[in-house]
Parts: sequence; C-alpha cells; structure tokens
Amino acid sequence: MQKRGAYVLANDKVYEWTVAFLESFRAHNPDLPLYLIPFDDRCGQITGLASEHQFETFEHKSFDLLESIGEELELGVTPTGPHWFRRFASFWGPLDEFIYLDCRMVVLAEVAPLIRALDSYDCDFL
Repeated sequence: MQKRGAYVLANDKVYEWTVAFLESFRAHNPDLPLYLIPFDDRCGQITGLASEHQFETFEHKSFDLLESIGEELELGVTPTGPHWFRRFASFWGPLDEFIYLDCRMVVLAEVAPLIRALDSYDCDFL
C-alpha cells in the first residue's frame, strides 16, 4: 500500500502563518501524515508544535545540493531564494504519493482526494 500524505515548508519567521496552516490542515485532515521540511535552521518554535499538530520534521541529505542549485538559479534576487529549493526533497521523502502545500495557505477541505487523483489518471505528477 502506498504511503500518502503532505509536506509543508516553513520556519520560525513565518510562525503565525504556519500555525494557521497547521490548525486549518488538521481541522480537515486529522489523520493524514504531515511532514515539515525546514526552510532553514530557524525552526525551533515550529518544531515545538509537532506533537500538538501531529507532524514530523523531514530532514534530508539533499538540502545542501538543492540549495546550491537554488543559488545558481536565483541570481541573487533574494537572500532566501535558495532555501525554497528544499521543497524538492519531498521527492525523496517517506511518502510515496503526496501533496506539497505552502505554510501561507489555509486549508479549507480534505486534501486526500487530490492525492488519490493519481489513481484515476495515467500520470506520475500532477
């Protein structure tokens, strides 16, 4: 059986947004596995919410490589740009089928049907 769930990228700088995301996500997805991808090393406050909002932190050895790709493509527009590339580590994560959500979102429905859509269509990526 495929392991399905969701990933979110966040850090303490967007703590309030992340709390709103987590509360809305869990209100509609109480049992769906959720993994936090740390945007950078400033995640102490957010990781402290793990038991309350039932998520795990996902760390991966590819973060440095992904950030170096981000540095090449970012062209110095923002100092945080390379960190955005950490989201792509989700492809090597513990979930077989997943949805990536941003911490700036408020989730207003169950997201599992979006993940299950992969069962209905002949594609690997939506």
